[in-house]
Amino acid sequence: MPEDLKLIMTPEEVAEVVSRLAEEISSDYRESTPVFVGVLKGASVFLSDLVRALKTPHEVDFIQTSAYGMREAPGEVVKVTREITADITGRDVIIVEGIVDRGLTAGTVKKHLAAKGPATLKVCTLLMREGGA
Repeated sequence: MPEDLKLIMTPEEVAEVVSRLAEEISSDYRESTPVFVGVLKGASVFLSDLVRALKTPHEVDFIQTSAYGMREAPGEVVKVTREITADITGRDVIIVEGIVDRGLTAGTVKKHLAAKGPATLKVCTLLMREGGA
């Protein structure tokens, strides 16, 4: 591993968190078929691991956002650049983020999807930056 990188979680720790989250979600949503909305591109691997570990029916869709534009640092405005295709009206929806940093993307996606009338709307993330969101 390069010297300027720091290991945050081992693969075994990630697997443990994914397993625990899948158990909780499977229990909480045993009476419904939730729609998991992965925020591209960062959530793709985490979402794949998570849904493989679920024990209940579910659907998967994706949304993509951009907060960078032409700058190197993230901006304060997050735009949806790829829309979901699923009809989430009256459905249980779980937004899946790999890492929540400042919470701007998660907040924007949550507001965007809330306007589509889901029954419930929650965010699931693998990592949350300390002091973030």
